[in-house]
Amino acid sequence: MGNIVCRACLVRCGDQRLHQLARRLLVDLEIPEDACHVIAVPGGAAYAGLATLLQTVLSLCRPEQTILTIHEDCLAGAVHQQLLDAYAMARQHTDRIRMFVFKSEGGWEEIQYPAAEEAASHV
Repeated sequence: MGNIVCRACLVRCGDQRLHQLARRLLVDLEIPEDACHVIAVPGGAAYAGLATLLQTVLSLCRPEQTILTIHEDCLAGAVHQQLLDAYAMARQHTDRIRMFVFKSEGGWEEIQYPAAEEAASHV
């Protein structure tokens, strides 16, 4: 069996509170859920072992884009800088990367790298 090409790879925190929000993000980005490989791990893009996981998924699934996320009230302690660090690491494997911070109130904010003053917000 050869490599599978999927539309996207979404990295999110394993916190179940984010499941529906992540699905809404995929709908907003016009990515069918069945065309997206989801990596749900503690801290999302801040997960300490993300480099190995992401390298494996990117080589096997060859996603058209990679979506890195963290969320504001993360019990694993994910912070904004870790999202930027994950972006820099992922750039070693792909150049089609988007970053989002899931908001406590249920929306999200897209982050540009380097972090732009004005980010696109969706609630």
